[in-house]
Amino acid sequence: MPEITDMAEANKWSVDETVANLREYYDGYHFSPENMVDIYNPFSLINALCDKRLRNYWAASGATSLINKFVDNFEVRLEDFEECEIMRNTLETSDVTGGGAILFLYQSGYLTIKSCDDYGYILGIPNKEVRQALNEMVLPALTLRKEDDIQSLQASLFLQLNMGMTDDAEKSMKALIADVPYSNKKLASMDMEERYRLIISTILNAVGIRVEVERMLAGGRIDIVAWTSHYIYVMELKLSNNGGVLAAEKQIKDCGYMEPFKADKRNVVALAVELDAQGKGLVGWKRVE
Repeated sequence: MPEITDMAEANKWSVDETVANLREYYDGYHFSPENMVDIYNPFSLINALCDKRLRNYWAASGATSLINKFVDNFEVRLEDFEECEIMRNTLETSDVTGGGAILFLYQSGYLTIKSCDDYGYILGIPNKEVRQALNEMVLPALTLRKEDDIQSLQASLFLQLNMGMTDDAEKSMKALIADVPYSNKKLASMDMEERYRLIISTILNAVGIRVEVERMLAGGRIDIVAWTSHYIYVMELKLSNNGGVLAAEKQIKDCGYMEPFKADKRNVVALAVELDAQGKGLVGWKRVE
C-alpha cells in the first residue's frame, strides 16, 4: 500500500513498524460478539495516512464535556475501564441514561467489546488513541492546573523523554505536579506514593507514552515502566521520608530492574524518583547507571 510506504519514509520507520504503530493507535474496535476481528477507526486511519503522522484525530473531532456528568471520580476511576463487566441486557437494551458510566463510555466509543459469555460482556479501552484521549481529559484535575496551562509542558515533556533529555524532563515533570490534589474521597483514601504513581502514569499516558504500572519481576515490583520510540524508562518512586532518591536507587540496583529490558534495541534508563511526603510534588530524580 503506497500510503503506508510513504508514512514509513516520512517517519523513518520500516513498513512493519508503521503497520504496528497504526494498529496500536487505531485498531481494536469490536461491535458484535459474533465477529471479534479487530477493526480500525476509519476516520483516524485515513487522516493518519493522509498526514503521515500519528495523532488523536477521532478524539479531537468529538465533544467530551458530558463525560464528567456520567463518570464520578473520573480521574481515579480511569484504570477501572481497562477491563470492566456489564450485563448483557444493560448493553443491548438500555439507553445511555440507564446504564451508568460504563454504558455511556461504550456508546460514545471510548470502550469496546473485548469478550463475552452467557452472562454479559467484558468491555475495555480499544487502542492507544482512546487511552491517550481519556488521560488528557483527567490530567487537569490530577495536576490542579487548567488545560491551557499544561499543554506546553506536556509537549515539552514528550519531546524531552523521546530525546533522552532527563534533566529537562525532570523540570517539566516538576512543573506538572507541583501539588497532589485531594479532589475527592477516593483520591484522599490512597496513600501518598499511590497518588503520585497515578499522577505520573496519567501524565505519561496523556502525552502519548506507553506505560505499565507496578510491573512484577522475580526480584520485586517496578513502580512505572515507560516506552518511547528510542528509550525505555524504569522508574522507582520513593517518598522523602522513606529514603528518597538513595532508597530508590538502591532498590533499582539490588532488584535488577533494568535487566529484563536490556535485550531491547532501545536505550534503557533507570530513574530513582524522590517525591515530597507532604504532597508538594516531585523533589527530583537521579539517573541510575
